[in-house]
Amino acid sequence: MEIPLEVPCEVKLVQLSDLHIGSIRGESFLESVKDIVNSLGADAVLITGDLADGSSPIDDSTLKPLKGIKAPIFFVSGNHDTYADRKKVYHLLESMGVTILDNRSIDFMGLQFVGVGYYMQRGILGVLLDQIEFRKDLPTILLHHLPTEWDTAREWGVDLQLSGHTHGGQFYPFNLIVRWMFPYFSGLYENSGSYLYVSEGTGTWGPPMRLGSSNEIVMFKFKS
Repeated sequence: MEIPLEVPCEVKLVQLSDLHIGSIRGESFLESVKDIVNSLGADAVLITGDLADGSSPIDDSTLKPLKGIKAPIFFVSGNHDTYADRKKVYHLLESMGVTILDNRSIDFMGLQFVGVGYYMQRGILGVLLDQIEFRKDLPTILLHHLPTEWDTAREWGVDLQLSGHTHGGQFYPFNLIVRWMFPYFSGLYENSGSYLYVSEGTGTWGPPMRLGSSNEIVMFKFKS
């Protein structure tokens, strides 16, 4: 999809979210994701949380396919990454060359990535953003696992917020509950020139099944 941001050159970004690597999805699944990502020719890969599921331990061999992705990878944590021991997830990802963006910012090809790690307390996104050094005059992409507090993100000059967590409800009737809990449920939203994209997830939580939702790998193209 194309979103109007002022960038000096064309940039292609891939969003992965909610892979839930653990007892059900492992190295072979991640290998197939790697092949798809490489075929897209992305300039960077953005993982918006829940890479780990927390249902079983993960190790270097499980995450080895990440080393084969031909683009820099940036990661923010989700709630399941905390269940899997967030510090251990950090260590494993860093050993694969992944950049941890929890509560950090980084400039990339004329864009600015700002990451906020998962937190249980609600209504504090502004407090966390205040602790991160970033420029509000640059095209800014916020990586934030929960599709919440978008109004706060807009106030801080965020042009595009990338989130996940909802799985698009994954299957009926669970989707009815999730839609009630998260008004920004799935897909692209726009407000006053700012955008929010909520991924339905690259993997699944719990049983590897879906009804009324889809696994997805999302490509964003920004043109100069």
